[in-house]
Amino acid sequence: MDYEKKRREYACHFGDDDIVIDGIVLNPVHLLPQGQWKTNQEIDFYMDDGADIYLLRIINSGENSITLCDDEYNDIRYIIVRRKVEHTTDTLSTIVKLLKEFPYAKKMHEKQRCIMFEMDSEEDESLL
Repeated sequence: MDYEKKRREYACHFGDDDIVIDGIVLNPVHLLPQGQWKTNQEIDFYMDDGADIYLLRIINSGENSITLCDDEYNDIRYIIVRRKVEHTTDTLSTIVKLLKEFPYAKKMHEKQRCIMFEMDSEEDESLL
């Protein structure tokens, strides 16, 4: 599905509660957690980077990984980020910065069903 058609289809998920960080529009699927996140607690966002719509899932974990999945049946692409979450706002900013430096869109087009990357803690610590 092309971007414009997908944007119209997912338009109902974006609105007044959008969070815009560095040109990327995020809209929480659930209420944002307040205070300290529990281990393995997760939150989903619809993400519009201006080229495609994704479902971004953030999981509070020390694993430091990104998993990219393409669901052809529902025509949605998933970005699952596992990392330690201290503060929701700071974490979102950090993840957007990380994704802008990580070629996720290019890798999503590599025709693999699911791709997982571990982030080198030394190399990517400044991003995490």
